[in-house]
Amino acid sequence: MKQLYIMILTFPSIAFSNGYSQGNNNIVSSLIKNESGLNVTPITVVRSENDYLGASYCSGTLFVWISDLNEIGITENKLKNPVMCTVGDFDANGYLDFAFWGIDTVSKTQNNRVSYDLENYLVIFFEGSKVIRKLKIKTEKYYPLVYYKPRLTMGKYGEPISNNDALWIWGENDGYDDYSKGIVYIYDNSSQEFKIIPFGKK
Repeated sequence: MKQLYIMILTFPSIAFSNGYSQGNNNIVSSLIKNESGLNVTPITVVRSENDYLGASYCSGTLFVWISDLNEIGITENKLKNPVMCTVGDFDANGYLDFAFWGIDTVSKTQNNRVSYDLENYLVIFFEGSKVIRKLKIKTEKYYPLVYYKPRLTMGKYGEPISNNDALWIWGENDGYDDYSKGIVYIYDNSSQEFKIIPFGKK
C-alpha cells in the first residue's frame, strides 16, 4: 500500500484535479507564529518511503520536554534530527501546533533507519513558547495523519468545512488509496477535543 501511495503523490495534480482537500503540502499561513523552538520543513517532494506530502519534518529542542513524546518513541536525541510531524494552527490561536508521528520502536529496519508506526500521534498545542495542551490520536494502522487545509465549502465527496487547519487520513478501497473518502480531525475549542468526521462513499 505504501508504494502505491508514494507513486500517486509524486504527481500532486492528481490530488488537486477534483478539488480534494488532500494532497496539499503542509504549508500554513505566514501569519501563524512558530515560537516553539522547533524547526519545520514541509515535504514537497517524495524522496524516500518516509516522505509524505501533507506532512513535514520537525527538529530542534523543546523549551520544556514533553514526556508523552517518549511514549510514541520520540526522545530528545531523536528530535534533534528531523522526525515526521504535521503542523498547523489547529486551535486558531495564532501559534503553530504540532502533530508528531509515533516511531516504531519494535520493528528493525535496514541501516537503523527510523520507521513510523502510522497509528499513534501526539498533538502538542502552543501559545507562544508555552505548551498549553496535548492530545493523543490513534488511527487505523498504516494511515498517515496529514494536513487538511481550511475550506469554506463542502467538497465533492462530502469533505467537511473547516475554518482552521485540521488533520485527516484517507480511505482505502481494495488495497488502493482512495481519496474520495477519509476521516477528518477538526479541533473544537469548546470541548478541547478533535471532532472526528468521516466523509465519502462507504
